[in-house]
Amino acid sequence: MGASSRIRSQVVAVAMAATVFTVGWAGVAQAQPNQVAGAAGLVAAVVQVDRTLNDLQVLSDIGEINIVRVEDSLNNLQVLNRSPILSDNVVTVQDFLNNCTVLSCFAITDFLNDNNVVVSDVVAIHVLSGGDIDVFVLE
Repeated sequence: MGASSRIRSQVVAVAMAATVFTVGWAGVAQAQPNQVAGAAGLVAAVVQVDRTLNDLQVLSDIGEINIVRVEDSLNNLQVLNRSPILSDNVVTVQDFLNNCTVLSCFAITDFLNDNNVVVSDVVAIHVLSGGDIDVFVLE
């Protein structure tokens, strides 16, 4: 890896960390106490997109699928739209679900359809130990 590539990677990492810190802090400042954990969980799930999508592609034993509804009152939609990193990650997740052909994706999209949730409402996915999947959707 060349010096310019390392520097670029470090700049991206610092920018991402600053964005997550700013987003997380803004969410804490505006959210009610019982909503802070939800906002932090959503931001963490959005930031871990690459790992989550890789986990979904190789997941062989799907556990329980849960829908985590995120209320607009947390201003999460605005936060996601204001951050290029977070909004790009949301688009990546939605595109992945729309084009994925592995069993875990079919299970998720079937589950969403059964619960009247469209993929365009999905903002993050988190694969938990044991194959359980949390799908974060905006209400």
